[in-house]
Amino acid sequence: MKLSELEEGTEVSFELFISGKRFEFPSVLNFQRKGKAYFTPIRIGEKLLNIQDEKIHVNLYMNVEGDKPFMWREAAVGCEVYKKQVFYTIDSDSIGKKYNRRGAYRQYVGDEVFAKVGTGRPEVQVILKDISTTGFSFIYRDDPEGFENAMVYMLYSYHDDNVTFSLSLSGKIVRKQQLEDGRTLFGCALLKRNDLISRFVNYKQKEQLGRMNQTISLKDKE
Repeated sequence: MKLSELEEGTEVSFELFISGKRFEFPSVLNFQRKGKAYFTPIRIGEKLLNIQDEKIHVNLYMNVEGDKPFMWREAAVGCEVYKKQVFYTIDSDSIGKKYNRRGAYRQYVGDEVFAKVGTGRPEVQVILKDISTTGFSFIYRDDPEGFENAMVYMLYSYHDDNVTFSLSLSGKIVRKQQLEDGRTLFGCALLKRNDLISRFVNYKQKEQLGRMNQTISLKDKE
């Protein structure tokens, strides 16, 4: 599929690889003009993220409901000002192919929370390992009976000097993994989409990028 086939307003994501770390940010195809597709850029605070650095590898992908996503691998991304607004640009003739993507970006958490696992059980203390837009995982001290395929509910609160997030996580255990130290990792699929989780993951990735500004270039733009 060529980028020229996408409609204005199509939701996409930029997948970045910087210093061996993977980041993912949502964007939108705003319009197409003179052989280029124009996308909403990524900003860290008030600054524009310059992804033209040769140290940054960029993939663009578009989710397709009920099917594999399309991926434009190693996209050559430019930066252009049009009508006093800044956009990322990619050649409209760029071809994307269906890609067997393993899943949504997982944001590491590593905090202790209380979880309700199954019915008729008291809450237990677990470590919330990570969160994504499709699920979450947690670590428990052993491998108790009755956890497999159980429903899980937990509240996770995050706050810093700038924001506060209160995330209500409801899911079903779909996998487990025994860890070398005797603990068990449980993976859960979310019961329904939660836009607040998307905003939390996006915020945490931008926060991490901000701390890596010695390896990337952030440009001030009006």
